[in-house]
Amino acid sequence: MILDYFDELDLPYQKNKFDKFYEILVRANAETNLTRIIDRQDHDLKHIYDSILLLKALPEVFRARNIADIGCGGGIPGIPLFLAGVGEALFPIDKVGKKINYVQSFMDELDIPGKAFHGNARELARKPELSAQMDLVVSRAVTESPLLIKLCKGFLAQDSMMVCYSTPKQLEEEEKILMRECKKAKLSCTFSEIFDLPGENGKRQFAILRKSSNE
Repeated sequence: MILDYFDELDLPYQKNKFDKFYEILVRANAETNLTRIIDRQDHDLKHIYDSILLLKALPEVFRARNIADIGCGGGIPGIPLFLAGVGEALFPIDKVGKKINYVQSFMDELDIPGKAFHGNARELARKPELSAQMDLVVSRAVTESPLLIKLCKGFLAQDSMMVCYSTPKQLEEEEKILMRECKKAKLSCTFSEIFDLPGENGKRQFAILRKSSNE
């Protein structure tokens, strides 16, 4: 199924690197709790497929150079996006130091440029090497979209995007406060179409927040 999806999007499928990512993730998970999903088919559907679904919703992400993955956990969705051809450098961020150490080791093994950072997103967004340097900020299953704006707006370069992996129900519930926070941060906001996830994994919808040089 994953190969079919890459074919559908006309993307190169680096099978060796996706295989290696799965192997090192499972190996690390035996030492610490990075993910509950260790079955290969579940991993492909719930981690890889869900991560790269963004490419169908928003093909322009391929223009991004620097990518920040907020609350990266075991490196999802940042590493799958990078392996699918998005970005030139990846900057995963998480409050749990042990997770960041593993994610950095994954990046080293997979030859992914960039650096993993341990700490609070709002504070890290003030660091010179991260502040206003990100073309794409992504976050999946971390916190409510309005709060992510407050935490992460400092990462955004001009003409950049922040994408929140969400669900139609969540976005419906958050829409009013989300639009209010976007207005405060001078960001525009649109919602993607709704996608059905494989099996009984529900639906995915993306909140797409843009920082324009005109603002």
